[in-house]
Amino acid sequence: MDPKATGWRVLLAVTLLAFLASGAYLLYHVNIAPPSDAVTSGWVRVVYVLHLAGWMLLGMTANYLWDLFRKGKSWGDILLRDLFIPFFVSPIVFYGIYSLWGPGTAPTFGLCLIAFQNGFFWQVVFSKAGPISEQGAAARKAAGRSTA
Repeated sequence: MDPKATGWRVLLAVTLLAFLASGAYLLYHVNIAPPSDAVTSGWVRVVYVLHLAGWMLLGMTANYLWDLFRKGKSWGDILLRDLFIPFFVSPIVFYGIYSLWGPGTAPTFGLCLIAFQNGFFWQVVFSKAGPISEQGAAARKAAGRSTA
């Protein structure tokens, strides 16, 4: 067995285990034993933010695999370079998710699903972004907004 492949498998297994453990931690502290003042403070907030990032990255990975398999390719055709490209834009996508979670709000599983969805559809957001056309710039100027 290739030691390089074994190393990746171990890293993947440890990451998956940490993701599941953080989910169990959040489930326990938010739903099973919710102390009123500690739900949105301390380690619960830190773990929840990391868990949201994990859901978003899982969505980005699922999108890559979805596109790969729709092209008729297999697991052997995975290119780590193409898999890591979405991770470089993940801070931009994550800011939108994080801003949905207001201060004093308890962690919810619904926001985890939104994080997964935003990760899965990250390309749609960036494909719509582009330079402002001359007509769009004129319309913004007429409305009193700057183009910068």
